[in-house]
Amino acid sequence: MSPEPLRSPHAAAPERSVEIARAVQAARLEFAFNGLPLALVVSVLLAGMTAVMLRGSAAAATLAAWFGCLTAVNTVRLVHSRHYRSRRLRAGEDLTTFDRRLFFGCLASGVVWGSSALLFFPNAPELQFFLAFVIAGVSSGAVTSLSVAPLAAYAFVAPCVLPLALRFLLAGDALHTVMGIMTFFYMGVVVLVAQRGRTQMTRLVESEVLRRLSDARLRVAADAGQIGVWEWDLRTNELMWDERMCEIFRVEPVADFDYRDVWRLRLHPADLARVEAELASAVSDSARFKSEFRIVWPDGEDRYVRAAAHVQRAPDGSPLRLIGINLDVTELKRLERVKSDFVSTVSHELRTPLTSIRGSLGLVINDAAGPVSESARGLLRMADRNAERLGALIEDLLDVESIDTGKLRLELREQPLQPLIRQALDANTPYAAQHQVTFEFNSTATDAVARVDAQRILQVMTNLLSNAVKFSPREAAVSVALSQPTPQRLRVEVRDRGPGISAEFQGKLFTLFAQGDASDSRQKGGAGLGLAISKTLIEYMGGAIGFAANDGGGTTFFFELPEG
Repeated sequence: MSPEPLRSPHAAAPERSVEIARAVQAARLEFAFNGLPLALVVSVLLAGMTAVMLRGSAAAATLAAWFGCLTAVNTVRLVHSRHYRSRRLRAGEDLTTFDRRLFFGCLASGVVWGSSALLFFPNAPELQFFLAFVIAGVSSGAVTSLSVAPLAAYAFVAPCVLPLALRFLLAGDALHTVMGIMTFFYMGVVVLVAQRGRTQMTRLVESEVLRRLSDARLRVAADAGQIGVWEWDLRTNELMWDERMCEIFRVEPVADFDYRDVWRLRLHPADLARVEAELASAVSDSARFKSEFRIVWPDGEDRYVRAAAHVQRAPDGSPLRLIGINLDVTELKRLERVKSDFVSTVSHELRTPLTSIRGSLGLVINDAAGPVSESARGLLRMADRNAERLGALIEDLLDVESIDTGKLRLELREQPLQPLIRQALDANTPYAAQHQVTFEFNSTATDAVARVDAQRILQVMTNLLSNAVKFSPREAAVSVALSQPTPQRLRVEVRDRGPGISAEFQGKLFTLFAQGDASDSRQKGGAGLGLAISKTLIEYMGGAIGFAANDGGGTTFFFELPEG
């Protein structure tokens, strides 16, 4: 069976609109039908009281027929209400049928009530106002229960109230005319209330549907990523887990169970106090909770877990709950250790023989083992350059391994920054000459002092300068500048004249093994480690590194350091 094709967000938008419309319709019907039985009973009682009060205004048969007609209509509507409640939860049920029945039921009830003003409108003013009071009360109740269904509300109120308004207007005197006008004004209020109710209902239901869709997407993502979801209610101090959380902690899921004690029991004793302090800090300081800790399974196995959570707060800022996720990263940790051990072993095993090879090549090139022909010397120099590149790669790999394991150590001391920049330029001038590129240096902070590791600054400058040289055309100049944009910050810039950095590559520029051209035929060389290492080194020295596109082409890389 072929897989279902993926749908774009634009294709899903109409389906979402249909789902929202159906949800609004269902909520509207639920609200309308929910209070309908009581409203129908009250309507019949009011009709009976009206018939009794107006028994002298019309023939008894007319009053009885009117009351019987209203009772029959309300009985049919009550049956429809019970039918709706028995079938509303069925999947695929056509709600339009119930919507139509609600409309026609309201119309029939409104016509019967409105006919009272035509069939037995009393002559006595006090009885006229009594009838007006009853009709106003009935229509007001309908507006309240049908405020989210404006068409049904109009269907009831219009035939219910308009005959009474016409009766008042046709009476001719000032009082009845005012009463008729007020009746029309009341109709306008009904329209506004119904529209407002529908708008509010639509907004509420739409937000609820979107929330459910978001929760469903989150659940799919959590299941796919094997992520456990938890919620800690800070008011009741209850901790709730989903099934994935129970799997991570090796606990049987139990409905409505507080997992606080289980969490404390499973957490590694050496990590418990730290994690609890991090949670308390997140709650009190409005910070996001992020942590990594160990848990202990019932069989004694240690597992590594990463956790993150967000604090939800009340309008006054008081914390309500933490909603978070947990992910078992034990296997990832194992793979990281394997990778680190492999890199460390290979790098150290290559380092010693490579040093010996380079030393031997240097001796042969300098005729220490006897005269060498020029053609052979050229090949030996090529081998020496490649050995040098391999040595630099090994050093970079060792730096990466030191950073990953937290073993990177810097010797920081306050020293002038300009001499270090010049030293780096001098060291890289031969490399620039090979590419027919020159360096230009400008400094407006000649006496600037920074607290840095001199060798690591030279390493960062070498990475930036070599990249600038590689990507600049022949006969171009790479500009280097040292400045002090603020009294507290020093800035070093390296500007090349190359083609610039593609937009899709910019976000990966400072990641490990990132290369603009990762094909086997790339001509610029490099393993994609230099910028990532440089970023870490600068950050270890309290600074920041970045880049900017030049208006005239090329790229400017820069790093900033705190002034010593």
